[in-house]
Amino acid sequence: MLSISELNLYLQLVLLVGLTLGFILVKRKKVFLHGWLMFTLTIINLASSLVVMVPVAANLFLRFLTSSDTLLVILHGVLGVVVLFLSIRELIVWRFRKPGATCFKMKSEMLRLYLFWVAQVLLGIAIYYELYM
Repeated sequence: MLSISELNLYLQLVLLVGLTLGFILVKRKKVFLHGWLMFTLTIINLASSLVVMVPVAANLFLRFLTSSDTLLVILHGVLGVVVLFLSIRELIVWRFRKPGATCFKMKSEMLRLYLFWVAQVLLGIAIYYELYM
């Protein structure tokens, strides 16, 4: 049976694939579909963060307080908070509207969010392998 951390790892890999699909959708000008996909990924990421990552992070922070991996855990956590903040902020701006001027003005912010989110997932995978492999 899979542990909660393993399930979360697979979920994060699915999110990574979804993020890449979202990037492809926006490049193909399927912006409304992109918005709904990002909404879904954000909700999944928020749920995953609250149910799995926050409790595990509390234990890891105490465990790694004297470890060389502390920086990796802290960076992952900080990026995770930034990703959640930016993604929720962008969803609030979007509010299920058709793409318009507001959406297109946020292009550089969305690209930055994509890069932060990918980095955060990759750091999480590195932490998982450090802990469980």
